[in-house]
Amino acid sequence: MQALFYAVPEDGNGSEIRRNIEETMPEAHIERHTTVGGLKDRLLRGLDKKTVAVISITSEEDLIDTYFIQHLLSKVFLIVLLPDRERHTVAMGHRLHPYFVCCADDGTPRLAEVLRSIVHDERPPEPTASFRNPFEAVMPINCTGDQSDARICAAA
Repeated sequence: MQALFYAVPEDGNGSEIRRNIEETMPEAHIERHTTVGGLKDRLLRGLDKKTVAVISITSEEDLIDTYFIQHLLSKVFLIVLLPDRERHTVAMGHRLHPYFVCCADDGTPRLAEVLRSIVHDERPPEPTASFRNPFEAVMPINCTGDQSDARICAAA
């Protein structure tokens, strides 16, 4: 098992996040990256079959830079820690298609819970209400019904 960890040096949660990864995944080989470019270069090389990437976003610029490498992040169990709960931040975080998304303010116990679920179950825990995918509200629940439902289903 392999764990990739991205956090800028100024990230106050960086050492605690790393400690959580080490405690939850003691057998994992952990690599810390402090630039998106460094993370990108690492993702372009070979990865273990089961690789976890914990991305701690601290600014909008970080989020945008990470968005541009989202195609590389599709190969890993991606956990994104966002800097705030602003609607556009959460929406952009979901565009990375993470395994789990939460806020750095939630603390690292939530991160430890998510990491344990990856190690043992390979299933993410339920997200808290403020971090549900905002696009789910416009997705159809089922595709049976009248004509208006058919148009919605065709668009989805």
